[in-house]
Amino acid sequence: MSIWTVDSESVLQFPASFVFSTLKDVGVWRLFRGGRWRQVSGGAQRYIEALAEPMRECISLGTRVERVRRESDHVVVVTNHPPTNEPCEQRFDEVIFAINADTALTLIDNPSSDERQTLSAFGSTKHSTGITHDERVVAGYRNGSEPAFMHVDVHRPSGKGNAQTELKAGFFDLRRLFRLQLKDPLFLWYILTDQPCPKNFFATFDYATPVFSATAFEAQQKHPRISGVNRLHFCGAGWENGLHEGGVVSALKVAKHFGKSLDEVTK
Repeated sequence: MSIWTVDSESVLQFPASFVFSTLKDVGVWRLFRGGRWRQVSGGAQRYIEALAEPMRECISLGTRVERVRRESDHVVVVTNHPPTNEPCEQRFDEVIFAINADTALTLIDNPSSDERQTLSAFGSTKHSTGITHDERVVAGYRNGSEPAFMHVDVHRPSGKGNAQTELKAGFFDLRRLFRLQLKDPLFLWYILTDQPCPKNFFATFDYATPVFSATAFEAQQKHPRISGVNRLHFCGAGWENGLHEGGVVSALKVAKHFGKSLDEVTK
């Protein structure tokens, strides 16, 4: 979860170096100097498809991982395969967890003390998104402008005599953001609190994203203690800045363990 999706009280716990580094990573400083953001036409799905293409036959979808168990010379991944959901054990040399750290901890059989301490320091939060063509859903928040994305805040008592600002929801104009050649409008609406999802949505999705805290920042520094140790590896945006780019940086650190680099991937 990025810095603009936390409440005003929690963000004060963030190290200043993390905040400024994140703003640099997303190109905010370049915008002040007349720079531009670049867009992936068609959205993130396009680069996911490109990455998956060389190994498409090896990808199992809709398969729930129940447990990861280490043996002396290999790792066993226990899954449930649809439609029968019968348990199945598969053997691998090593396993990479590209998921939220706290979720990874629940899957590891007999985690080490370092794994338990480091992974439990991270939290995650659930939120929902919906896709709609209905411009009325976002019309009240535009204030006459047509931004590609926008957030909607709500003020709540903090218990310390002051109100804290918390992100309630927001929307992305997918036509503009991803340069989609569509006749009708298309919006992605996301809910980060207990607010109800507006009506007139033709698709909804639920996600769990990492939550940053003082303990999580400390745990990020302990990544080398557990990743690449005893046949398990860990990556994901939560190990960096919570953004797509952070996820890539984290993945490249794991790839380096196997002697791989970004140059080899892009050839």
